[in-house]
Amino acid sequence: MNQLTPFGRMVRKIRIDQSVRLKEMAEHLGVSSAFLSAVEMGKKNIPEGWVQETAKFLHMSLPQAEELQKLAMQSAREVKICLEGQDDLGRGLTAAFARRLPELSPEDKERISQILNLGGKHGGI
Repeated sequence: MNQLTPFGRMVRKIRIDQSVRLKEMAEHLGVSSAFLSAVEMGKKNIPEGWVQETAKFLHMSLPQAEELQKLAMQSAREVKICLEGQDDLGRGLTAAFARRLPELSPEDKERISQILNLGGKHGGI
């Protein structure tokens, strides 16, 4: 079953509330309706700059735009991490964490979130 990402839910709700059609927004962003729909559904990554363009196009307030940015991070399918300047231990830790993340229990993730001061329960992401 296809489900909207947190980013997709917010964009779609605001878009519909403003009576903006998917096609109209896609044209503004320079993509097809199918691509925009795939981004909302999490089948495609959110392209660089889309959060700002979407917030501007939908006339979002600053708090809404900040929330959209947070939801985009939560909805990301991939994350690119620059390891420039990291020592061997930092690079190894990053790689090990990325490999082991799918194996972590919800409790382990919660503990790591607390250690990193993210506030737990998905806060501060």
